[in-house]
Amino acid sequence: MQHIWPWGEPRLLQFIRRRLAGTIPLAEAFFTEMLVIGSMVNIAIALCAFAMIAADLPVWMPIAVFLAPLPYNALLAISVWQSARKAAPAQAGLVRGVAVVWFALMIVV
Repeated sequence: MQHIWPWGEPRLLQFIRRRLAGTIPLAEAFFTEMLVIGSMVNIAIALCAFAMIAADLPVWMPIAVFLAPLPYNALLAISVWQSARKAAPAQAGLVRGVAVVWFALMIVV
């Protein structure tokens, strides 16, 4: 694939492209990135949003902060879904189901 950057593809774009393509190991996508890192990011963001509510800031601000990680959460769920293509059908179904439930919980919680 021809890149438009003469110095090579930016690292962030490589990070996103690898996850969307499902080229990272399933264990890394599922356990490390989604369950550990993704959950920690969402907990930290929720705490920031609650602090903003407690500080009596306008309602739109904590809502915006709370919804900010939504694209990242979607990337993690898609990454797990794509990485599960190489797994056994039973394992793939399980991790895909957990990814969908996790994504829904991260929107609500």
